[in-house]
Amino acid sequence: MSEDAELKLKIAQLSGRINRKEQEDTNTVGPASFVKPAPPHASSNGTSLINAAVYERQVMTRAKDMEETRKAKARSRDEREKRRLNRHLQRLYQQQASTDKSSNGKTGTSPVYEIMIQGIRFRVTNGGSRLLKIPDELHSTRPTPKRANVGGVTFVRSKTGNLYRSGIVKAKR
Repeated sequence: MSEDAELKLKIAQLSGRINRKEQEDTNTVGPASFVKPAPPHASSNGTSLINAAVYERQVMTRAKDMEETRKAKARSRDEREKRRLNRHLQRLYQQQASTDKSSNGKTGTSPVYEIMIQGIRFRVTNGGSRLLKIPDELHSTRPTPKRANVGGVTFVRSKTGNLYRSGIVKAKR
């Protein structure tokens, strides 16, 4: 072998070592590992491979986004139920005020709503989220219903006989 050929061989070996060393420095995790991601809403006929670290970041981001969406839906459902109940109570209050000739005409104060469910009186509290049972001698023997529907909003009985909006009960589970 000539001297030029030996030098070219040594240069090729050294450049190969340098390239390998540079690749090891850029991969701090070690050798690159790849995964085949399963598409979230499609059939798994894709053949793409992505880096495992990138895949983990995507999975974490997706999980976080899904949780935020779930919370936003729960908040909007909660607000919708409250609005529905408040509209129902305001309609009832206006009907009572129009039929009552002896109303004091007080304005500016928020009314205290009381409703009757199966002959039992309840006071509306917490913006319509809770119905407190009002003690009454005439109706004290009547049991509180397990479920009650007021203005399109479902309420569930507690141990103490009060009624809670079912959306709150589901959210706490």
